[in-house]
Amino acid sequence: MELFRSLDEQIRALEDELYEARRTIVGLARPELARVLMSYDSCETREATWKWREEVIQSVINHARLLTAAQGASRDDEAYCPLCRAGTMSRERIGFTVPEGLRRHLRGWGTTPRCEVMTAAIELANRYWNSKWPSPKSPGK
Repeated sequence: MELFRSLDEQIRALEDELYEARRTIVGLARPELARVLMSYDSCETREATWKWREEVIQSVINHARLLTAAQGASRDDEAYCPLCRAGTMSRERIGFTVPEGLRRHLRGWGTTPRCEVMTAAIELANRYWNSKWPSPKSPGK
């Protein structure tokens, strides 16, 4: 890392690197899904961001490809995550149940580990939204 004149410059450089790393992670998704994940700038209000998240999750679920018994699936409603290609940690099956298991993976609910690609996309979205609609400063700060 280069020598910086101030700690603020170092922090800014690291934030920029993190931003680029997240964009790279999201960009590794299938092109049609990467476009959906990067569509967060279409939200016109803070309230619209919740609808965007749900629409993105549903779109990812819609792109799931069900696994077959020949691929090792023990049920006919299993799929790997279309974003990170992960499966479940369960001993009974290899893929997430569609739609609920995959939905939990994308949201990070319960004991299911959260999808790292979705996490990167949400962090990019939050950064954009927080710059577009900054939180009001509390008194005395």
